[in-house]
Amino acid sequence: MKKLIEQGNAYADDTPGEEMKDQRDAQTDSKYRNASVKDNLQRFKEMCAGNKKFTSFCIRAKMPQMDEDAEDYLDQAGGMRNKVGCLRDPVFYRCKDVAHHRTGDKFKAYPTYDFTCPIVDSIEGVTHALRTIEYRDRDELYKWVQEVLGMRKVEMYEFSKLNFKCTCLSKRKLKWFVENGHVSGWDDPRFPTVQGIMRRGMSVKALKDFMLEQGPSKNTNLMEWDKIWSINKSVLDPIAPRYTCIGKKSSARLTVTNGPETTVGRSHPLHGKEDLGHKIIFYGKECLIEHADAKTMKEGEKITMMQWGNYTISKIETDSDGKLHLTGTIDEADKNFKGTTKVTWLTNDPESIFEIEIKEYDHLITKDKIMDGDEPGDVFNKNSISSEICYAEGACRQIQKGCYLQMQRRGLYICDQIALINKQMVLNFIPDGSLSSMSKVGNQMDIKASAKGHNVVEKKVQEGAGLNEAGEKSKGAMNKEAAKAKKIAAKLAAKEGGEGAKAVPGQKPQMSQAAIDAKAAAALRAKNPYASGKKFDEKEAVLAKQNFLGGQQPNSEDAEFLIEFTSINKIPNVLTCPHLFAWYSFVSKFTQAIKDTWPASKKAPAVQKEEKKSSAAAGPVRNPACSDADWAALEKLKAAIVVYKKEKADKTKIDAAV
Repeated sequence: MKKLIEQGNAYADDTPGEEMKDQRDAQTDSKYRNASVKDNLQRFKEMCAGNKKFTSFCIRAKMPQMDEDAEDYLDQAGGMRNKVGCLRDPVFYRCKDVAHHRTGDKFKAYPTYDFTCPIVDSIEGVTHALRTIEYRDRDELYKWVQEVLGMRKVEMYEFSKLNFKCTCLSKRKLKWFVENGHVSGWDDPRFPTVQGIMRRGMSVKALKDFMLEQGPSKNTNLMEWDKIWSINKSVLDPIAPRYTCIGKKSSARLTVTNGPETTVGRSHPLHGKEDLGHKIIFYGKECLIEHADAKTMKEGEKITMMQWGNYTISKIETDSDGKLHLTGTIDEADKNFKGTTKVTWLTNDPESIFEIEIKEYDHLITKDKIMDGDEPGDVFNKNSISSEICYAEGACRQIQKGCYLQMQRRGLYICDQIALINKQMVLNFIPDGSLSSMSKVGNQMDIKASAKGHNVVEKKVQEGAGLNEAGEKSKGAMNKEAAKAKKIAAKLAAKEGGEGAKAVPGQKPQMSQAAIDAKAAAALRAKNPYASGKKFDEKEAVLAKQNFLGGQQPNSEDAEFLIEFTSINKIPNVLTCPHLFAWYSFVSKFTQAIKDTWPASKKAPAVQKEEKKSSAAAGPVRNPACSDADWAALEKLKAAIVVYKKEKADKTKIDAAV
């Protein structure tokens, strides 16, 4: 700024705001426009020092007057006679006696956006500045700042802002919702923030595909949300396991007279077409179905209970509590499902089902497009959230936060809260882009109660470190996962001939134990694609304070951890580790050739010494491909070397051990 003032391209002005606006409209100069450089520098110095007598001053750009005959845009780009009002000596610096969130009270005056952007872009190596068309009038100002300061030029490319119906993109107006407690935070599922739409169920791939499909258009348009949600559905459908839930209030009883006396479990695939693993479905005499299905049925009708068989209704009654009660028999041998009504069901057994809460969100705004004069309180949709308590099958308990799933005949959901001792599991409904934004099964969502404030957004509760919800697996969960891995490994071993099976000509060769373990681990990763654990929590804490693991610039530490991360074939969970997710998304884009140029990690000598000492004490790490016999031989070799060093034994002992 001092350079600009010394050049005579800026001046200090204390004209009141309203009067300054009138002068711009009238295209008249300020009385300070022709003040001396010396006076302007002194006033700027007093502004930065926080002198109360000068806090009314600001620094304005003294852009050249309009010259219609000049060829250079610098001679046409400003002055109080400019046709564009925002170029009539814009403000570049203002006094602001408020503590800064980083520098505290060190500075008393701060630059404006118009002055900062061209300087920062040039210094930081930006080659092309992508700006929305709303800044088109200020493009000449951007060029002028870089020209007069002798800075590297930056190319500008403009594009239109992507606007959605019934969506507020103004940060000032969104802040109003947060501060007044109408939403749970900046990551509320109704917010158009990245974390907000991802908490509602948007996948990273769908977001990328949608943006690439739009292209850099310069035409302003107002889009519906259905297209992006439709793309999201096509991404999630192949990877979302299938489960069943029945509304607690909207359920009807169904008795299978020839069903099993005690509850029994059978294994079924989690997806009809994709290999996502298996789940246990429990069968019993007393079942629950949706009331919306039950009220359409008649006595003598044959219906299909999905994943069980055809059920013939012999009697329909109404219980004392007003719920329908169907009685009939199941015929598992009857495989003719054509033309029958398909219903989802659950065994009414407290040991095999549990309660969950499902939430559905509507637009936060009642108007298609918010105008400049609209206040957030006037367009706030007070009925934008509704919830229902449902019974879900027990297999749902293993679902982790941020995982996608599909409730049969209801739609896609994302887990927003895992099941804990004192908390219900919460699932958020994911729109699919269809005309109806709600679930396919007739829900009993109490919209009237929402309007009265009975269904309000829960306030955020700070969870203690170490809970499963924070992304770290409990001991029990790890034991269960290990047990599953053993079962999968056993099945694979049996399929390939079993341990110790001999190769038979014409048959598939026996798989090694390492291959079986690797295949089992891959199957488990498919069920839970997110990385979790103490190590990742520690990295998240580091990245919350700095851009990269090695500091503000990437170095070998980032490259090494990326290799380790890639080897486990998992990704960070954006909901529990947002900084790690951002780091992974950025660093993984670099080629190996680029990563090889990153400098070595600058760790403190004491840390390096301790790591070296710890590594030496730990000894070699066993490779999964190393057989038991090879590992035993290595242990013998190590023991022989110890003897040789301590007792100076004959070297032949070493040779014998080798």
